[in-house]
Amino acid sequence: MVSKKNNKNLLIALGLFAGGLLIIISFFVPGGGNGGEKSGNTGIRSDLSRTDTSAYAAEHERKLRELLGRIDGVSEPFVMITLESSSEYIYATKQSIKESVSKNGETSQRDVQRELILYEDEKKAKSPVLVKEIKPKIKGVAVVCRGISGEDIRLKIINLVSAALNLPADKVYVVSAD
Repeated sequence: MVSKKNNKNLLIALGLFAGGLLIIISFFVPGGGNGGEKSGNTGIRSDLSRTDTSAYAAEHERKLRELLGRIDGVSEPFVMITLESSSEYIYATKQSIKESVSKNGETSQRDVQRELILYEDEKKAKSPVLVKEIKPKIKGVAVVCRGISGEDIRLKIINLVSAALNLPADKVYVVSAD
């Protein structure tokens, strides 16, 4: 009886350790936008953070909790997702090329300039035109839940999370809270 309680405590501790490790690792991953700050006195709003990265992860965590709760025998699922980086944005630009030609016909200097294409909203604020948004890449998932009685349920959870997020199985860690 005492050893079952020790095993339970050990599994809970391992789950918490894995979750903490994923959180710590996420701090060392470069990323983050500048959150829609104004740049200088130009009146141009650099709205680089259109997708809230934490909300993106939270929504995926919520959906996974729903899915995991539907597996027979699994209860109280807790899911934590770590992301490799924040969203990436590609903005419309116009490009101008200036070339200087020497007397003998060879190009001696080439100057390429790129400039963001801006639009002005009804409040006279200028914003760049967003062409494409690349969502953050999921780095790993930790799952802690009750009811994992055997390796078959653990494997179901790993396969479900792996398939739902298009993530390799080795990036999914599952532990029982029992």
